[in-house]
This record gives sequence, structure tokens and C-alpha cells, in this order.
Amino acid sequence: GTDNVRSRTFVDYETVAGGYGARSYRDGMDAVRIHASGAANLPIESLELAYPMQVVRYELIQDGGGPGVFRGGLPVRRDTKMLTEDGTLSMSADRQSMPANGLNGGLAGKPGRFVLNPDTTDEKPLPSVGTGIPLQIGDVVSVSTPGGGGYGDPIRREVNAVFRDVLDGRVSVAESERIYGVIIRGNVLDQGATTIRRKKMKSKTKGSE
Repeated sequence: GTDNVRSRTFVDYETVAGGYGARSYRDGMDAVRIHASGAANLPIESLELAYPMQVVRYELIQDGGGPGVFRGGLPVRRDTKMLTEDGTLSMSADRQSMPANGLNGGLAGKPGRFVLNPDTTDEKPLPSVGTGIPLQIGDVVSVSTPGGGGYGDPIRREVNAVFRDVLDGRVSVAESERIYGVIIRGNVLDQGATTIRRKKMKSKTKGSE
């Protein structure tokens, strides 16, 4: 696009971190870029000083990592607003139609997506690969990266590990109960209800085998 303040054109080229897959002995790492040099996280302050853009949202995606005995790493969501009138967008990503699968009973991570003007009446899904998409002043480009796959049956994950994930905001209360069988009420672990819930889930799993 054109930076009208500095009277010059600009190109902002970024890689946005995704979730690392779980290992057989440890959770996957959150927000990982490629295993190569030159792909460090771009600080928001640096971007906003250099380009006519504003980062309006930058966070880990709750429930983005694949559930498992060891959870897949969380992806990120990064929303950037255009502050210039004649911008264009090009993008390329994997794992938007086919998420990263889990292993040994672990579940898939959440797929990624590109969205123009998210959470508004003008919201528009964007393709995983595209070039020359026109952007107007005030448009917001939302990048959600894919999460890592989990390892092992989620029902066997340590209860306290699930509880910590919920307190940290990595896993929602709803997914804690539905996927892991861990009951949390008002940020308090209900050990009795959890034991009952997990027994029911295990019996259903055995019955379907």
C-alpha cells in the first residue's frame, strides 16, 4: 500500500506463529514459527511505527490445540487494521481445510483461517491462498493459525493439568468437561464430579469398541 504520511509505498511481510504438535511425553509448544532464522515475532510497537497499520487483537486461541494426554500447542489470532486507503493483501497458508491430526488417540488441532472484517456485518471469509485482494481504510485482516495435534486419549490426561489449562485460559470450561471429563465450577475443581464423569466416559468408550 501507500504510506501517505511518509509519501512512500510499503510492504509488510509477516509469518504468524502456529501450534506445535504434542509429543509422546510433553505438550506441544504454543505459538511456534518455522525452525529457521529470520522468523522472529514482530513486536506490535515496531509494526505500528513503521507502517500505516494497527494491531487490534493478538492472542492465543483458546481450545486451539488438539486434546490429548499431551495437548497440542495453541495457535494465535492476529487482527490488523489498515490505516491507508489503497492497500492490497496476499496470503498463503496450510492446514485450513485439513487440520493437524492427533496421534495414538489424540485429537486434531483447530484449523486456521483468514477473515476480512471479523465479528462484523461485513465479515468475509478469505481463501487460504490469494493475491491482490483490495483493502480499504479501516478494513481488518484477521489471521488465525492452525493448532497442533494432540497425543494420546484425552480422558487419560492428568486432571490437574487440565485444571491448570482452564485457569490459564488455554482450555475452556466447556471443553474441559466435554473432552477431558474434568468438571470445574467457579474456578474450583470438583474432584467428585470429575471422577463420576470420567467413569461414564470410559464406560461409553469401552462399550463402543
